[in-house]
Amino acid sequence: MQGWTNIVSVKAGNGHSLGLRSDGTVVAAGDNYYGQCDVTHWTDVLQICAGENESYGVTKDGEVLIAGTTYKGEEILREIGSWSGIKSIAVGHGNYGIAGLTYDGTVLFAGMDEKIEGWDGVEEIFFRGPLLVGLEADGTVRTADGEASGQAENMENIKQVGDFSRLDRSPAQIMGAALDGSVAGAAEIENADARKELLSWSGMRAVDCIDETFYIGLKDDDTILEYYANLGNASPEDFQNLEWAQPVGLSYSSAMGILAQTKDGRNLYFGNQPSLLNGMEKLGTQKIKSAFTFLNGLVFLTEDGTLVSDTGWEPETMSGVEQIVQVQENLAVLLEDGSVRLYEQVEADVADFLPEEKEYVESWKDIVQICGGTDWICGLKKDGTVFFSNGTETEENDIQAVCGNDADCLGIRSDGTIAVLQWALRDESGNRLVDGWTDMTQLAMGNGHTVGLRSDGTVVAAGNNHCGQCNVEEWKDVVYIDAKGQCTIGITRDGRLLFAGSLY
Repeated sequence: MQGWTNIVSVKAGNGHSLGLRSDGTVVAAGDNYYGQCDVTHWTDVLQICAGENESYGVTKDGEVLIAGTTYKGEEILREIGSWSGIKSIAVGHGNYGIAGLTYDGTVLFAGMDEKIEGWDGVEEIFFRGPLLVGLEADGTVRTADGEASGQAENMENIKQVGDFSRLDRSPAQIMGAALDGSVAGAAEIENADARKELLSWSGMRAVDCIDETFYIGLKDDDTILEYYANLGNASPEDFQNLEWAQPVGLSYSSAMGILAQTKDGRNLYFGNQPSLLNGMEKLGTQKIKSAFTFLNGLVFLTEDGTLVSDTGWEPETMSGVEQIVQVQENLAVLLEDGSVRLYEQVEADVADFLPEEKEYVESWKDIVQICGGTDWICGLKKDGTVFFSNGTETEENDIQAVCGNDADCLGIRSDGTIAVLQWALRDESGNRLVDGWTDMTQLAMGNGHTVGLRSDGTVVAAGNNHCGQCNVEEWKDVVYIDAKGQCTIGITRDGRLLFAGSLY
């Protein structure tokens, strides 16, 4: 997006982005297969919106400009193009419709034969999932779904409506920030702990959520509140006397909980995916070496080299496993004989994982550690060299450990310095974030950040810190680190869990 200057508004579609300049012109970037980025000739634009494969602009004369196309139908686009006196528009992604607000307060819903009645006082419109929401000056909220419209229940004196379209609630049960700073609609939250928490929030400017278990709020003083509903069997205070811990999630790049095992054999889970407890129950008292989500369940590697799974995949016939690594949505298994096996999510048996490279990877010998990223895997050999699945081999021959994520791969040399084996995160000046790191004994990578453990038990981190995942400078006496998504964890010598970042 080089050259984007004097931008006052930005909107994102399905693969393309729009920017509105202060002079009323519009810039675009990204996918232009349908012509959705052909907006450079637009002028006098006051508002922009981005649909799936289309772009909209509202001019100061109330005209609606359109670029691209929509699978909602060309008739819909012609109808929108005929509107006049438009103050603003709202675009619902998918099949959720397009609406326009006129200067006289009338709301037009594309595809409806009749105008929405009774919305004359609406000053702002927007979509929340399939629901068109109108906010009046006095804080009254109105909703419409293309078939019916009316005033939202218990939604008066509202200043902001959150995007609660992912919640399992009726259209009338939307939520937002009230004029008095409380959370409107909090009383209808099903989870008792979440309901109690949000009812206690005050001084709120805006409230939003990821799902029924995670809520976020912005206060009038610009501080941020978060609430994460725990559906596991343990609270953060229970994570003591730990032998092992690991952040886990149902996707490759996000962490939605923490698994742990205590030195006396108790299995702990803090998170919002209660289904993950099933795998821990199947594990019993076997000691855990590592764990990964696979086929929407868990696969554990135990200390004796066997795999335990609750996914329907039956790996019990495999023994002598040294390491398992999640490579995007797949698994790579390192056996004690130094060979590597590859498994994919779709099949319960060996499948065509990276077809052009699979045969090469499974021919490797004398491998002591593996790691992988979005579409690659590497193997560290006993002699300190590193092989990649694309057929390349590093010139480094003194690597003692490897760590990777997405496109990045780092190695630790015998002297504790860092070797960049493949790409590396850089700062705004182009400097590699790990340059100058020394005395390293372990590395871990999350989604955009890198963490290193020094031999003295202190920890260093660099990269994306939007959720505080790099705030580890005060950590001491750490013996183990891990990272996933936007979080970092550590285990201290006395078995305490340290945490930085967010589980979303």
